[in-house]
Amino acid sequence: MDYRTFQISADYKIAMMYADTGGGHRSATEAIAQGLGLAWPGQFRVSTHNTFKDWHFPFSIAEDIYPPMVNHARGFYSACFHATNTHKRIGLLRNLLMPLCEQDARDFIQAHPADMYLSCHPLYNQLMPKVLADLQHPALFVNMVTDLVTGHAYHYNPAVDACIVPTEHARQQAIQNKIAPQKVFLAGQPIWPNFARRTQNSQQVKRELGLSDNAPMILLMGGGDGMGTIDQIALHIMNSRTLAALDAHFVVVCGRNQQLKTKLEQAPSLLKKHILGFVNTVPELMGAASVLVSKAGPGTICEAFVAGLPVILYDAIPGQEEGNVDYVVQNGAGVWSPDPIEVVHHLATWLSTPSLYAQFCQAALKLAKPDSAIAIANILVQLAQQPRKTPPQRRFFLTGKSFVKPFQMPLTGRIRANSLINLMRSVR
Repeated sequence: MDYRTFQISADYKIAMMYADTGGGHRSATEAIAQGLGLAWPGQFRVSTHNTFKDWHFPFSIAEDIYPPMVNHARGFYSACFHATNTHKRIGLLRNLLMPLCEQDARDFIQAHPADMYLSCHPLYNQLMPKVLADLQHPALFVNMVTDLVTGHAYHYNPAVDACIVPTEHARQQAIQNKIAPQKVFLAGQPIWPNFARRTQNSQQVKRELGLSDNAPMILLMGGGDGMGTIDQIALHIMNSRTLAALDAHFVVVCGRNQQLKTKLEQAPSLLKKHILGFVNTVPELMGAASVLVSKAGPGTICEAFVAGLPVILYDAIPGQEEGNVDYVVQNGAGVWSPDPIEVVHHLATWLSTPSLYAQFCQAALKLAKPDSAIAIANILVQLAQQPRKTPPQRRFFLTGKSFVKPFQMPLTGRIRANSLINLMRSVR
């Protein structure tokens, strides 16, 4: 196909890209798709794609290695995050990955032609704009940043047509990473547009789980993969005599972690417990809950804000989630408590002190953006309405110098890879 003569179809096509490295990327994609469907019904042909399994290394293994890495190799993950988290080093890393995955990106564009490509995962952001430019493809490329405060620099590429961010902190980070301010749009973390309404349907969930209307409910979540020290937190809560005396009910969402689910189902509990796997009723569960205990995933945190739930954060992935903790604590919407004993203490204090509990609930509601998906949809519509032109050749950056064609070395295979790695180490 000659992309220089590519024509827009009668129905504007938006292809959304995500990956299941954690649950937040898929959830954000689905929320934006729902927002487009509600705000602009019938106006767009939206498709969602998880391409990682179809692409070559390292994309092909990313979803498999991410959970064990963040659960059992935190030190290594943190070192990799911080070692590559600069604009200059991202340029080097992009050109290391480009020969491995460029053809995959070309094949994806060929198989799924669209007027706009929307990325909800950072790994696409450094590759797709370059390939679109090389093909002279007129489609827009937009990236949605899904980290609240301390996202990796890989999120940010000056060559994108637009960058949508969830917070002012992320907006400043985008500008610091060389994205033009006029390209950066602040809209909030993507939340299902019907999330707030569904939190009002908590009675059905209470009936299904046999929960008392008046008893407090503690909701424990560890992301889509049941990450972190969720097992230790759960066991301490289940064995708390103080919480049992408050007649508290306990619900745990284990996600896809079947081993965790089995372990907690078999463990004794002083509280009435309900151990769930992967669920699609998070809005209803949050609507029924009194307190959320969670790892510091951005999507879960922002959903809790919409539900007006105070949050006890017990775990954070190094780098990208550490800023989320500060965001919650500094705004008075929750506390940081990695110690299971402290988690139980905070729960008992909040549930037995209504005035203190109410303060945290009000702070959470102040941060809520229930219409974020609609706001993002409106931004996409605004971008789609701009006059379409043959795209100028985008500029990319390497060690502070711009270039048009990808960095070339007269080397191949392991020699080229080692040379690029050594060059990356030399960049400060």
